[in-house]
Amino acid sequence: KSEVSKTKFFYLKLGASVVLFVWALWDVSFGTFVIGGHSLWSDSSYVLFRGLGNVILVIWAVNVCLRIWKRNEISYEKCFESVGKGKKIRILAIDASLAYLGCLILFNKMLRGSLFDEKLVPIAFAHSFPIILFLYVVQRIVTSLNEGLKPTMAYLSAVFSAPFG
Repeated sequence: KSEVSKTKFFYLKLGASVVLFVWALWDVSFGTFVIGGHSLWSDSSYVLFRGLGNVILVIWAVNVCLRIWKRNEISYEKCFESVGKGKKIRILAIDASLAYLGCLILFNKMLRGSLFDEKLVPIAFAHSFPIILFLYVVQRIVTSLNEGLKPTMAYLSAVFSAPFG
C-alpha cells in the first residue's frame, strides 16, 4: 500500500472510532435513563470494561507523549527504544478503541434486550463480549511487545551464548 492510502485508512478508522464514541455515550446515557432496561453500570462485567478502557487510555497517553516528544525534538524515544514505533502505537490505540467501543455498544444493547429477541439469543450471551475484548486487547499488546523485544532478546541470547561458542 502507498503511504497516502495508509494515511487515509488511518483517518477513516479514527473517524469511525469518534462516531462509535458518540454512539456509545448516547446509548449509555440516553438508553439507560430514558428508554430503561438493564443498567450497564450495575452489571458485574462492566468492571472488565472499565479496566480495559483504562489500558486503552494509557496507550493513547503514550501515543500523545511520543508525538509531543518528537515534535519538540526531545529524544526520550531512544530511552524507550521506540524510534519509529509511534505509528505502531497509534494504530494499536485506534484498533483497540474500535474494538472497545464496538463491544461496549453490543454489550449494552444485549443487556437491554434491544439487539436480539431474548428467545433467540439469551441475555447471558452479552457477557461474552468483555471476554472477547479482553483476549483481543491482550493479543494485540503482546504481539506489539514481542516485535519490540526481538532485537533485545537476540542481543541477550548472543551475550549469554558467547562463552559456549
